[in-house]
Amino acid sequence: MTRFAAAKSLITGASMAPVTTSKAVSNVLSYFKKMGELNLPGSNHAIKALADTPLGKIQLTVTDMGGISDLADRIGTIVHRKNMLTVNPQILKQIYAAGDKIKGIGSVSFEWPNVMGSKAMTAPVESIGTGTSRQILRSVQDIYQNKVIPTLQQLNPGSALMLFNEPTSLSRAKLYQRSRMMGPIDPMGAQYSLILPSGTHKPIEIFGGEIPTWLMDR
Repeated sequence: MTRFAAAKSLITGASMAPVTTSKAVSNVLSYFKKMGELNLPGSNHAIKALADTPLGKIQLTVTDMGGISDLADRIGTIVHRKNMLTVNPQILKQIYAAGDKIKGIGSVSFEWPNVMGSKAMTAPVESIGTGTSRQILRSVQDIYQNKVIPTLQQLNPGSALMLFNEPTSLSRAKLYQRSRMMGPIDPMGAQYSLILPSGTHKPIEIFGGEIPTWLMDR
């Protein structure tokens, strides 16, 4: 899954363009400026739902990523470190052309609410078998597709919704990618997808490059 500048998209095969300067970062961000703001409920601006799994309940939460400024910080950090970062011009043009018909960027997280602290993001047992992993994934997919996504659509009628996730391990990233919940992992440790007005999931790859070493170690 490791990619380098001038590589091709893992999803579409389109050529990826390197992002190596501050000017290039600004150019990338300009494509997101017309994007609409995601509507989320309540004072916390979040959607939460619980899925029953063999290891207990897992909570799905959708919040606001933090806007373009947060994305700018993420991209800037990678470029400043001289890490390989590429971008998919094809996807950027689609995002810009859609304007406020795409809303985002929503942050999707999965955690075990009965586990305290940072460990809430990881399973309550160290090793999970393949069968149990599949059961957990099915439970998460069911709540995600039949409760979380319909709620988002009701709050944002007629809009495509851009979502992203920051998996806690490379194996989890691959799991979300295989299930088509999210696209490939990028150098910032994030995966992206679009939820179309029809409810269809469309995994997308906005950024490419080297997978973060901290993610590969988990």
